[in-house]
Amino acid sequence: MPGEVITLLFFMLLIFEKIYIIKLAKTAMQRAKKLEKMAVKLYNRGELHFALEQYDKAFDVYRQSLLLKSPILDGERVNLLEHMAILLYEMESFDKALIRYNQTLDLYKKPHILNYTTVDDRARVLQNSADLLYELGRRGEAQKRYNLIYELTGHRARYQYEILPRLYVRCKNAT
Repeated sequence: MPGEVITLLFFMLLIFEKIYIIKLAKTAMQRAKKLEKMAVKLYNRGELHFALEQYDKAFDVYRQSLLLKSPILDGERVNLLEHMAILLYEMESFDKALIRYNQTLDLYKKPHILNYTTVDDRARVLQNSADLLYELGRRGEAQKRYNLIYELTGHRARYQYEILPRLYVRCKNAT
């Protein structure tokens, strides 16, 4: 009898712990979403530096150990990194923007990410990063990415002179 009570208490504690962890994760997700919304508002007001800070904070929330294990959130991380790259591009921090695009492409290498994104999303990130590489004078690397876009979509990709308006529309429509 006492052994059964101890076992029952142990399992109840495990259940309460799981419920607590779920509540913590939910709270963290809500905080990240608030930070993202604030970043979009700041971006729309033209306060790029402050928008980038909010995106950085949201990304830090997504990197917490509670949320890091969730493959479902990789889609959110991809969008966040892309928005950060867009902001960095507009702030003319091209090397930092390229780093964020590369981090985004690294997340696209995970097999489960296809469930949360489309080929067009990946092609857009490849196009933007290839255009950025082209602008930085790294034409060989850019051409490799253009070729990868062709493999993914069947459409030829080349340098697009007006990268900024396309990036602006993408970030402005972010939710």
